[in-house]
Order: sequence, then structure tokens, then C-alpha cells
Amino acid sequence: MKKEQVSYRKIFDSEIFEGALSSHIYPWHFHDTYTVIIIDSGAMKYVFRDDEVVVNAGQVFIINAFAAHYNGVLNDIDCNYRVMFLPVRLFNLKEDVKRFTYFDKSVSAKGYRPIGALYEKLKTVGREAAYITITKKITGELLTGLEHKTGSLVLNDRVEAAVLYIHQHIDEKLTIAQLADACNISHFHFQRVFKLATGLTVNAYIQQCRMERSRELLREGIKPVATSLESGFFDHSHFHKQFKKMYALTPAHLVK
Repeated sequence: MKKEQVSYRKIFDSEIFEGALSSHIYPWHFHDTYTVIIIDSGAMKYVFRDDEVVVNAGQVFIINAFAAHYNGVLNDIDCNYRVMFLPVRLFNLKEDVKRFTYFDKSVSAKGYRPIGALYEKLKTVGREAAYITITKKITGELLTGLEHKTGSLVLNDRVEAAVLYIHQHIDEKLTIAQLADACNISHFHFQRVFKLATGLTVNAYIQQCRMERSRELLREGIKPVATSLESGFFDHSHFHKQFKKMYALTPAHLVK
């Protein structure tokens, strides 16, 4: 089997990714950023709770922040693609959760060349002023070229309380019963409303939070073994396996 080849790089408060994948399937997850996908060859399928989208070579697609999904290479045909993880602030007023920008699940062939060219400029940007200029152009291209609307991003109060509790106790053992009790709600009802609000099961959400925490620690220079413990993993081999499944690269790749 052909070895998957991927790379991540942080550029100010955005991230870029380049991948050459042949069979990798990412698990259910979401990003707290907008995810802009540029397919250069092959095709990638994205599955959402109520829909699925195939993005082919020469097309651009954007996934809304916090939209739960999983994705994988279509038909095991090699796929080369580039991704930009752009912060929510570029598309929304941070203090106005009632005007959150939602893009429709549609692809654009027209945007492939201009967005791809801006991606390449973003890759080499060195100064913050240039970064601001380029990201504004990217945002403008996306808002002009893809259908979108505005809506609310407010969570159910009890779900929001559970999310906060998870983040505050991510290095501890967390159970559904514990979280439901903390929110004063029945265990069964808690699982249902949590998935309805976030798109992920409670355990999948906890797993993702641990993965995100581990990325932060690795970028700070914390070694993988220590990172696994501080992120709530009590078995380093399990952490290594889950990290590679989520990001298609090993924890060592992110260590400074």
C-alpha cells in the first residue's frame, strides 16, 4: 500500500495542510475553523450528518466551523489536496453569535485557480501585514464565489455546560454518567441532546478535545509521552494510534 504523505504548518492564526492520500479515512470530527479544501487530483468524499459531498479534481469546497463530518479518499484512488484552516474571526464578528456565516455544501470549479493561487501565497507569507492582506482576499473570494447565509451558533445551555466541563477536565478520566450528572440531566437524554447539538457522540467529542489539546502541547515542544498524559491518554501507544488516525501523521511530526 502506498504510504500516506501529509504535512501541517501553522501560519499566524491559520493552518495549512497538504496531503497525498491513497486510502486514509478520517474519523468523525469537526474543526473550530472554516476548512477550505482544494482538490488537485483524485477525489475526496465528505460525509455529514444529513448529507455527503464528493469533491473532485479542480474543485474547491468549504466546511463550516463546528460542522461534524468524516472524510476519505474516494474509490482508493490517489488524492492530492491542499487545505486551509481559517479562523472564525475572518468570516464573523466574534461578539455576534447571531450572525454566524454558514456556507452551503456546494463545490466550486470556478474558485479552484484563484483560491489555489492564494493558498500558495499564504504558504510563503512571512509578515503579519501580508498575512492579513492575503486572508482578506481569500475570504472575499469565498464569500463572493460560494453560496452562504447567516444564523445562530448558540448551544443548548446544558450542552454548553458539558462542553466547558470537558475542556476544564480534559486530562482526567471522563464518563458520560459524570457529565450528565454535572449537567443535572438523565444519562440517556444527555447523550441524545449532546449529539444533536454537536454532531458527535460524547466520547467522540472528548477524543477530539484530547487530540486538539495534544497538538497544542506538541507545538509548545512537549514530548509525545508527556503530551499523551497531559491530554488525558493513559496509554502512549493508544495516543499514538489515535493521533495518526485523526491527522494521518505521527505526534513527533509536530514537535518543535
